[in-house]
Amino acid sequence: MDSKREWFRSEFVSHEMLEAHRKMESELGFYDAIAAGNSEIIEENIKSRVFANSDGAGKLSDNPVQNLRYHFVITTAMITRYCVHAGMEQEKAYTLSDFYIQKMDKARTIPEIEEVHAQLCRDFCSRMN
Repeated sequence: MDSKREWFRSEFVSHEMLEAHRKMESELGFYDAIAAGNSEIIEENIKSRVFANSDGAGKLSDNPVQNLRYHFVITTAMITRYCVHAGMEQEKAYTLSDFYIQKMDKARTIPEIEEVHAQLCRDFCSRMN
């Protein structure tokens, strides 16, 4: 099947299953909170397991662990850019990003990836505070 036909089939299935992505404002608000050093909002997100909750996050892989890995890398890239934009030294931000992606790469389970994600969020947030 060619890519165009695969895309139309995928779009049809998503529409029929009523799959919707998370509201962009919610996601951007999370990145803003980290860049602003707002640890209260970040702790609320960590406690509610927003990262692990796949509702609206998009399906990037049929494998749940791999899906979470992809979302981790995307989230890390976004957090890094938001923090640089808000004043974090670029080289420090990218080095921190690489550190956490490599740390996540060693994680084997969803709870382990969730824990690295929580560490990442807390670390970036505290450095921006």
